[in-house]
Amino acid sequence: MHESGVTRTFIDTVAVGDGTSAPNSDGDDAWSFSPATVNTTPATRTDHAHFAIAVESAPVAGQDVVIRARVTNADGSPAALAPWLGMAGHSLLLRTDGAVFMHLHAMGTSSMAAQERLARRGQGDTAMHGGAQPVAIYMAAMPMHIGSAIVAGQGDVGFPVAFPSAGAYRVFVEVRRVGHVIETAAIDVTVR
Repeated sequence: MHESGVTRTFIDTVAVGDGTSAPNSDGDDAWSFSPATVNTTPATRTDHAHFAIAVESAPVAGQDVVIRARVTNADGSPAALAPWLGMAGHSLLLRTDGAVFMHLHAMGTSSMAAQERLARRGQGDTAMHGGAQPVAIYMAAMPMHIGSAIVAGQGDVGFPVAFPSAGAYRVFVEVRRVGHVIETAAIDVTVR
């Protein structure tokens, strides 16, 4: 991320050797004891909560759509979502031939630093250089408090995206419900 807000992606190849140690499950890791559920019906969690993912309209390459994740408690009420890495949820999409990989946020696919810069500019701040830049303006307004829990939302997270090309994709969504570990669900999507 450049100070101007412009992002640059670097690509390299990395060889990862076989590991023998247990994963470090520190609360912000997407560690799960069960595989991602891949289907178009809501996944039922061990506490009978439901986690559903849907694309809000038939996806066509280059056209905006919203990937919607809905998490409900066993009684059908919206589940309280805890912030995870500063967001209500994360999504990624992978074209099954490996040609496309995208990480998505509910606020869109622009970088967090670019979002912060835009928020400051909207407030009339023109001194946006180096240490003069305040940290995480957009995150300060996002979480809510319910009792002693910090909550990022109530059971519904949307991820705006334009699939870059036609093909078969797998879409993953990760959220953390208040009092739970990070949970992952996935669906398969065909883009025209």
